[in-house]
Amino acid sequence: MALREDYDRRRIPPRGLLLLGAADVQANAIYVEITAFASDRQSWVVEALVLDGDTSDPERGAFAKLTEVYETAWRDSYDGQRRVDAFGIDSGFRANVVYNWVRGRPNTFALKGLDGWSRPALSTPSLVDIDVAGKHVKNGARVWAVGTWALKGHFYADLRKLRLSEGAELEPPGACHFGRFLDEAYFQQITSEYLADETFKGRSRKIWKERGPNHFLDCRVYGLALADYLGLSRMTEVEWAKLEELRCPKPPTPGAPKPEPPRPLERRSTRSSFMD
Repeated sequence: MALREDYDRRRIPPRGLLLLGAADVQANAIYVEITAFASDRQSWVVEALVLDGDTSDPERGAFAKLTEVYETAWRDSYDGQRRVDAFGIDSGFRANVVYNWVRGRPNTFALKGLDGWSRPALSTPSLVDIDVAGKHVKNGARVWAVGTWALKGHFYADLRKLRLSEGAELEPPGACHFGRFLDEAYFQQITSEYLADETFKGRSRKIWKERGPNHFLDCRVYGLALADYLGLSRMTEVEWAKLEELRCPKPPTPGAPKPEPPRPLERRSTRSSFMD
């Protein structure tokens, strides 16, 4: 709770160049986090929601509310609006419902978290749709594996960094920012896991253990995986500058003609880079 700051809810901060949505599906609710990322991995929670309702139908109940969130155009800090660059949803529960929901929705990802320290943030997707002959449908739904263990470690390391508001001289890369609209239950969930020792195949190793509900932690991990997929850790300074010019226009010079509004980025569902 002490990490909370004063900034507008449902508004993309000035340095928020990437905007990701992530959802965790349960029996009677869907947990959602919308997060903005800067080029140095700083992050801001734009919105966090619990969408109550039945989750057995991809077009009704909680999923109907999720569709509204997915279609939302979020206000930015430059009098513009943007939709999320990618939206991931956990398919570990209600898998078929999730597959049905992502079909036909651009830039949505059916995700499945996997244990293990050596897994990449996001693995090559697997086709899950089959035709009457038992063959995979090329353009059907796909599920993407998320290496959750390492991402949780990175997130918790960022949480421990001393921020500007806590006495640091500069805001550190990866600093996490949380609005005052977030309640105690949210913070309990994002800090609900800890590292413990176990013996696995005769060797000692570290594993993640839960001390309570962790739905918003899962949302953050999925958001980090999608941010990495979009190039958070790979984009060059030139690519970031291009994206900043597109999404963070500088104030016009007094007396200068008003510039044309920038074209929105092309929305793609399968490419890992959108700066081509």
